[in-house]
Amino acid sequence: MIKWNDTLWLFTEAEFNKLPDGIELTCIDGDKVVKGVDVIDMDTRANHIAFGVENPFEHLESELFSVFKLS
Repeated sequence: MIKWNDTLWLFTEAEFNKLPDGIELTCIDGDKVVKGVDVIDMDTRANHIAFGVENPFEHLESELFSVFKLS
């Protein structure tokens, strides 16, 4: 994970693949999508996709995101 702005953190493709279906993601342009439902462009820049979560350490999946950050 990498911090994009004050609240949004982006995922690598490997991290994205570990996310559960149904999780809502935010694009760098502000659009919201749901993994497993919506089409998500997996184009990467600097090894990160343009999708992530806002405030990951306050999120319901915060334990998973902490593992991402520590690895």
